[in-house]
Amino acid sequence: MSRRKEPPAEPAPERERERERETVGFRRRREKRERAAAFLTGAPLLVGLDLAKRSHAAWLTGKDLVPIERKMVPHSHAGLTAFLDHADRVRAKHELDRLIVFMEATSYFWQNVANLLEARGVAYRTVAPLAVDRQREIEHLTYAKSDYRDAELIARLGAGGQWLHRVLEADRLWLDLHALAIEHEVLLEAETAEQLRICDLLGVALPEFHEDFKDPLGETARHLLRRLAAAPRPETYDALIDRARSLDGHRLRLGKVRALVGRLEAAPRFGVERVLPVALTRVGLAVDRYETFEAQRAGLRRTLVELYERTPYRPVLDTIPGVAAESHALLLGFVGDPRRYDRATCLSKLAGIEPRDNASGDGEGAHSISHRGRTGLRSVLYRIVFGCQRKNTELTGYLNRLRTREDNPLAWHQAAMATANKYLRLVHHLCVSGEAYDASKLVARR
Repeated sequence: MSRRKEPPAEPAPERERERERETVGFRRRREKRERAAAFLTGAPLLVGLDLAKRSHAAWLTGKDLVPIERKMVPHSHAGLTAFLDHADRVRAKHELDRLIVFMEATSYFWQNVANLLEARGVAYRTVAPLAVDRQREIEHLTYAKSDYRDAELIARLGAGGQWLHRVLEADRLWLDLHALAIEHEVLLEAETAEQLRICDLLGVALPEFHEDFKDPLGETARHLLRRLAAAPRPETYDALIDRARSLDGHRLRLGKVRALVGRLEAAPRFGVERVLPVALTRVGLAVDRYETFEAQRAGLRRTLVELYERTPYRPVLDTIPGVAAESHALLLGFVGDPRRYDRATCLSKLAGIEPRDNASGDGEGAHSISHRGRTGLRSVLYRIVFGCQRKNTELTGYLNRLRTREDNPLAWHQAAMATANKYLRLVHHLCVSGEAYDASKLVARR
């Protein structure tokens, strides 16, 4: 098998002089190339895996990218074990020193494969799906895809160092934090969906309810809706008024109930009476679901805070004013250990809120964030920035300065994302350095 000739090494003094003239960006790119070269050193057998639910397409090649073999691999312990045994025989036949597997982080499939690879001591890395899509367009000038084509592209990206450092989490603490943070956001989204559903149903059948209850899911509002939706359901507004008049209890603010009755007695009514019974039934069910999600999320928050208190970063993160412990727990759940990132901008890219350049020649277009990151992390950051406006004067001053400056003032949501970037830089610095929060370093300059 042919071997690619390595370029002659530069003299050591010349390399040192070149590194002294490097900018920060050039140095980081060089270090990234060096890490990739160290991982691919020697003569490995590269395997590109295009994962699927039932079977995976495998593309075997060397560092020279000359195809050796392609093969379909069943998604099972027996199928993957047999493939690894076969790949080891291919490696020995071509006199290659070790096996490296590259694959996309597809659904949950990659975790099954990665777990088996770790048990077998096989090195692996994941490739971003977006990189595979773009590479397919570059090489084939088409959107058409096939399993073997994607497996080859994954192997090529791996050989070129275009892979991620993402591997299976080994620390149980960070694994639990990540899983529960995702579950928390799922429950929050479900709560919001039920709240919107209740508002829509009341808007059709009982729009007057919103006049007296601005929050239809407050304690009094929920108790009233549950009583109004109880069987037998009111069929008309007159029956609904009679039931509302008869209500009492310590959980009801009777003044608001009487105000609602007064609005319903004043004609004309704006609701659709014919849908009133079924709408009340759906509202009652939605309230029950909302309270179930709310209780589950409250329990998750307590567990997240307990896990957060076991992390080594709690002492420094707790010094940031205006951010609750559960918000820091969610942040660490989505980010993981901040020390794993060599710079704070990696966190911004992970969240998809890094500024995106949009310039060509003398022209410069509108700027925006990339949105190519973890949606849940962006939601957490938005809530953190919104909450900081009450108790963190430094971050609030930074946000207000961006909104009110004479040169290129930002809209609120743009300033909020810039503040979220600043907050991520702060978190990374505190976790890496171990220093406590210092307000003097965050004062907005006029």
